[in-house]
Amino acid sequence: MFKRFIAYLIDLIIVIIVCSTINGIFQNKKISDYNHELNSYNEQMLNHKIEFGEYVSDYVRVSYKIDKEQKTCSCINIMIFILYFIIIPILTKGYTIGLKIMKLKLSGKIGVRNLFRRNIITTGILYMILSILIIHIFNYNHYFILMSILSFIQFLLVIISIFMIIYRGDKKGLQDVLSNTFVEEVK
Repeated sequence: MFKRFIAYLIDLIIVIIVCSTINGIFQNKKISDYNHELNSYNEQMLNHKIEFGEYVSDYVRVSYKIDKEQKTCSCINIMIFILYFIIIPILTKGYTIGLKIMKLKLSGKIGVRNLFRRNIITTGILYMILSILIIHIFNYNHYFILMSILSFIQFLLVIISIFMIIYRGDKKGLQDVLSNTFVEEVK
């Protein structure tokens, strides 16, 4: 389990660096202004200048604006996640950089559909896709509620998977079972 975790951490760091670099390129004045506005609300709340209810309302409204402004970056991030965690393992017959370094390999039925199922849990790819759809359909209050529910569900899926890996005899997590794939050591 430890090797799997380190491999995943390596892969995640690589993807986050790439996504952060691209997000930095697309950073604009509006996003900077919204972030400044959020910081102002945080300070006001900490200094007891606004009530908690007002803070939450303002925070949700501005966070929604930031997420809506970053939709291009979010789409690019999803494409990077798909490329790295779905396409690359298909092309390399089960490897990512992290898996290769840790001498591990994805095995089983490796295909787009199965790797997409796997990444619903491991990377939250469905969560990312739904967040883009939800932001275009709902106002900021509904968006916040739906995203909070989806975040909780994503968190539960990860926790269930961790416990499955720890306690199952075959060390398969929920993502392994749902995707007909598994991680194995390469000798």
